[in-house]
Amino acid sequence: MSLNYDAPEKNQYAFQLVGLDKEWIYTGNRRFARYTDLRPGSYTFRVKASNNDGVWNQTGTSLQVIIRPPWWETRWAYALYAALALALIWLARQQLIKRERLSSELRFERLTAEKLQEIDTLKSHFFANLSHEFRTPLALIKGTIDKLQSKKTGEPIADYALIDRQAGQLLEMINQLLDLSKLEAGKLALSPQAIDLNSFLKELAGSFIALFESRQITYRFTVPMQPVWVNADPDKLTRILSNLLSNAAKFTPAGGQVQFSAFLEDVQIKTLGLRIIIQDTGIGIPSHQLPYLFDRFFQADSSITRSYDGTGIGLALVKELVELHGGTISVDSAERQGATFTLTLPLSMADQEQGFGQKALHTLTDFAFLPTQETKPELAGQKAQLLIIEDNIDLRNYLVDCFASMYRTLATDNGNDGYNLAVTHFPDLIISDIMMPGINGVELCRRLKTDERTSHIPVVLLTAKTGTASKLAGLETGADEYLTKPFDRQELVMRVKNLLEGRKKLREKFSKQLVVQPAEVTVTSIDEKFLQSVFASLEKNLSNADFDVRTFCQEIGVSQTHLHRKLTALLGQSANELIRSFRLKRAASLLSQQHGNVSEIAFMVGFTNPNYFTKCFRDQFGQTPTEYVRLHALAK
Repeated sequence: MSLNYDAPEKNQYAFQLVGLDKEWIYTGNRRFARYTDLRPGSYTFRVKASNNDGVWNQTGTSLQVIIRPPWWETRWAYALYAALALALIWLARQQLIKRERLSSELRFERLTAEKLQEIDTLKSHFFANLSHEFRTPLALIKGTIDKLQSKKTGEPIADYALIDRQAGQLLEMINQLLDLSKLEAGKLALSPQAIDLNSFLKELAGSFIALFESRQITYRFTVPMQPVWVNADPDKLTRILSNLLSNAAKFTPAGGQVQFSAFLEDVQIKTLGLRIIIQDTGIGIPSHQLPYLFDRFFQADSSITRSYDGTGIGLALVKELVELHGGTISVDSAERQGATFTLTLPLSMADQEQGFGQKALHTLTDFAFLPTQETKPELAGQKAQLLIIEDNIDLRNYLVDCFASMYRTLATDNGNDGYNLAVTHFPDLIISDIMMPGINGVELCRRLKTDERTSHIPVVLLTAKTGTASKLAGLETGADEYLTKPFDRQELVMRVKNLLEGRKKLREKFSKQLVVQPAEVTVTSIDEKFLQSVFASLEKNLSNADFDVRTFCQEIGVSQTHLHRKLTALLGQSANELIRSFRLKRAASLLSQQHGNVSEIAFMVGFTNPNYFTKCFRDQFGQTPTEYVRLHALAK
């Protein structure tokens, strides 16, 4: 260092911070150095000086300087930072995994729900198709038995009754399976109507008297004495109680007893509680099996040597139907000590007047379809023609056999051919299955009812689908009747006869009335539109003596063949007959109102020859125009 004190102001200094400065820094006689913002680390601070003669001490002196980093830049801090970063990365990854898992679960649940819905739909379609396949042969079996039972043959009637009874049992099992399928799909709903609970329960309970007598079982039933009108679904109530009573008969040995008791509880202004107890002295149910009694396909004795037959779906269906009503069912039983089933159903009160109206309606309907013998239609001239469309050959032949003695019949096995036959032969009535090759029955009915050539033809749909939605789909297309398989042969014959008779009465009504509106002749909108154009053309050309069938067809825009067939089907008259009868009816109306003399009115309605007009008028009304005027004058 510089230790010359003779002229210290001439001493020179230089310094260097090794690790930062690359060269010496000469400061003259300034004896301090300043460094700021030094990075943490190890440095060597070197200093050298010269005397007043400019002689430098090259060795100088040095100082080791160590700058410690702040705590946030220490190794431990960086280790902590790394740990925190790793923890954040791990947490973020876990969150992503959780989110992805949740998303996957949601997608899986959505796919599962869609898959389950698809499976339910497939099951419903499967049961619908299965029921169709079962109901068709059942319809043949029951129809053939009805036919054989109606004939006086030497065959034992008991054999026919046995076949009919077994077919009915098979049909009941099919209906139970279908009801369970609809319950699973949420498509089975109540169809309440006003019923007299007293009469309903008395009739239902009384219908089992013969069954219990045949099994030598003492049977007693108690129902409310006073008439009580409620809103209930009689079909589903019948299923519930019939299942329970049938089980009681099945599992109660000869000499046993069965008691059916019905009580009204919590009777209020709008609602009441129906409590029904069915008690038997049968074989009973082991206590360990009671929790599973209402499970589907559960059987107390599932061995191949079991003494009692069954499918295990009856009680499961009973429980589902009771819960559908908002009610409860329970069982109390022990082995060899009988069983007691108790069910409660909440029912809403119904208006008694409404109940009487529905009761009268059902009475008339039931009476209308209980013919004692088949009657032939009273159709003038040629027999009416039926078109039968059914893909099952046996059922098709059976249907043809039902009507062959009364009507002319055409038959085919698919909807496409059925439609072609309809527009070619214009039958008087069509009987069609719904599920069949080509176009189905509903679509066929829609095409027929929207085609002006065939819209007037009555259509009867036959199907195995018993649901209300299916029935409404058929009726919405314009079907005149809807029957489910297996159908009663006499009922089908009577319904066909009634439809044909209804058309006949409409034609007779037209022939008798002086003024007819299109809506009074038909219920089909396309037919009404057609008749409106017909009557408008007749009105327009009332006084036109040159108006003939050719001009008539040109104005309406149809062929003579089509016009003839359509008018004959709807009004029972050809085009020529309609033109003449329309003019004569208008003439009669004018005569009764004294709008002119006979000759004047004859010209007003298109007759150029008064004598010919008088002849035609006599043929139509059985009296001359003059006599007609005189009689109406006297009547006034």
